Amino acid sequence: MTHNSNLTTRTNNQLVEEFLHYLQVEKRYSPHTCSGYAHELRRYQSLFDAPLLTAQSHDISHFTAQLRHQGLQAKSIQRALSAVRSFYAYWVRQRQLSANPAAIARAPKAKRKLPKVLDTDQAARLFDSAPTTPIEIRDRAILELFYGAGLRLSELTQLDIQDLDLNESREEGWARVLGKGNKSRRAP
Repeated sequence: MTHNSNLTTRTNNQLVEEFLHYLQVEKRYSPHTCSGYAHELRRYQSLFDAPLLTAQSHDISHFTAQLRHQGLQAKSIQRALSAVRSFYAYWVRQRQLSANPAAIARAPKAKRKLPKVLDTDQAARLFDSAPTTPIEIRDRAILELFYGAGLRLSELTQLDIQDLDLNESREEGWARVLGKGNKSRRAP
């Protein structure tokens, strides 16, 4: 990994500050995002006590292993690794490094949480009140379709009036729903 001699005279803190300035001024990241990057890069600096631009891929792997050993959750390790990757990607774009040492580092997979489901009483309370205004009637119909047909929010928001089959000779109608992968299905 090559680096410019001008950069070797700058401290790790100066390198990080220049990167954070880039995120704020040029990329226009929010103060919250910049603060998160700063936090993760300080953590990285505390666990890597050599000049940052001398890091190798095994140093990044060691960093993620230390985070795991400290008991951090997979999402936190992913966030830290993302900040470190971005930091090195910046210095590669600045032509101060020939390669990003964090490019091939892997973070642990985060467990996906299942969505929370309403219990029967909670669902019944949604439909307790009788709508009286046209807006309330519309909202109630949307809610009943959303809940009763088991639609995803994206499916519901894509519905158009021509997607509805409201044949009055039957007790229930149908909606043509465009789901994941642009697959169409009928929902009651």
